[in-house]
Amino acid sequence: MILVYILLTLIAGAFLSALSGLINKNLPRIISLFCQIAAFILASTFYSKINNFSFAHSDYDIFIPWIGVIGANIHLSIDGLSLIFILFTLFLGIIGTLVENKSIAQGFYHFHFLLLITGITGIFISAYLLLFFFFWELMLVPMYFLMVKFKNLKDDNNHAPFKFLLYTQLSGLFMLISILALYFMQGRMSGIYSFDLRDLLQNSIPAPYAIPIMLGFIAAFVVKLGIIPFHGWMPTAITASPIGVILTGILIKTGAYGIFRFSIPLFHEPSVLFASTAMALGIVTIFYGGFIAFSSTDIRKIAVYSSISHTGFILVGLYAFHILAWQGVVYQMIASALGVGGMLILAEMLYSRTQTYDINQLSGLWSKTPNLSGMGLFISLTLLGLPGLANFIAEFLILAGTFQQSVGITILASLGVVLAAAYSLRIVQKIFVGHYQGPSEIKDLSWKEKGILALLVGVLLCFGLNTKPITQTVEKSLQKIIIIESDNPDVNPSDKDNALVFLNHKNE
Repeated sequence: MILVYILLTLIAGAFLSALSGLINKNLPRIISLFCQIAAFILASTFYSKINNFSFAHSDYDIFIPWIGVIGANIHLSIDGLSLIFILFTLFLGIIGTLVENKSIAQGFYHFHFLLLITGITGIFISAYLLLFFFFWELMLVPMYFLMVKFKNLKDDNNHAPFKFLLYTQLSGLFMLISILALYFMQGRMSGIYSFDLRDLLQNSIPAPYAIPIMLGFIAAFVVKLGIIPFHGWMPTAITASPIGVILTGILIKTGAYGIFRFSIPLFHEPSVLFASTAMALGIVTIFYGGFIAFSSTDIRKIAVYSSISHTGFILVGLYAFHILAWQGVVYQMIASALGVGGMLILAEMLYSRTQTYDINQLSGLWSKTPNLSGMGLFISLTLLGLPGLANFIAEFLILAGTFQQSVGITILASLGVVLAAAYSLRIVQKIFVGHYQGPSEIKDLSWKEKGILALLVGVLLCFGLNTKPITQTVEKSLQKIIIIESDNPDVNPSDKDNALVFLNHKNE
């Protein structure tokens, strides 16, 4: 019941935050923080034994009757892949709560904020497609209202909430159609009509029918990832949102999780056929995001487009069908969440002191604010993938795994690392070094700000130096997803045992 308790803790926190705002304006923030920490502790209890779990077949699976007329149940499950993302969702939620502006309507804000966290968490533990879609839609509603209520009035983002809703709802409709098509197709083939992942994995649909169904799922997932050309909602949504840390950090990465959990396992052969297209989109995304980040002068947009560039690496790694690349994808999702989130937090700290996001209007801050500048330097080095930091591990694993399938794709993706160095060092050169340009009086970081940034920096450094907490936690989950069977005589059996073989079409 721990999975249920995690969700109930967050939901209860949401309603208590809304009600407590009527009593004391500071209570919602305290309740929100307490409930997220409690949920984090509950989720952490799985960590020591998670490698014994198999998603949708775990001893901790929860089955609750839901829609009796179609035999639908609430099926919650967890494995290493889910656990990693749940922990980081809650961790970033805590960070987002700490950096939140106290001047906003606390009750309204934390009610929707915790519902958003609930929706994202639910996505990671749903083993039932209809329930997955429910949480997928649930997280969009509070996000929309937060953007409408607290959008950044300093920017021309009046259409950002509508654009966010249009992109995500339209792509979600395609996924719903595909879920229903999969339900009826599988039912006619096997005689068992079910939305349960366990049942759906028992049979494979013929490729001519599976391809359009898979593309419905892919439409929803690549839109959420922000892959070119489906990224139109993302830059304005992040700059208009009061919780850009969560939006950039985890919400957009739910698209990659959906590909991991549903698209590839349910559609083996179509995924192989789609791989070259996906990798091409990934390469375009890497370069487009990198070039726009380099040409931007708004530090928030640099962070956003660097995140888009990172999603290009994620897409390339996903369709490399190699365990190293997949571990790199998980690492990239986490490292990008922390690095880009840290840059957005830094941008707001800079704005509060200088009243500008424009890097051309700032320079030489190191002489006035050494602590802020030092943190800014570290976060910038994280985005460029400096060895010893988490982003370096992520990119190295993705490139190493992709090399097994395509040397050309690997070389092209490697050039994206050069672009990352260019826009990251440009931030350092424009803002922190040179002759001072800025307000005559400027304060360095407060103790609270130092603590928040130090926490992000510490996690990035820890995971850059020690990969086991992540790679070992997700390894068995990824090995169960990847397809080891192959008729290729060149495949080494020992490689099969270690799941270090890229996906091969059986009829190749």
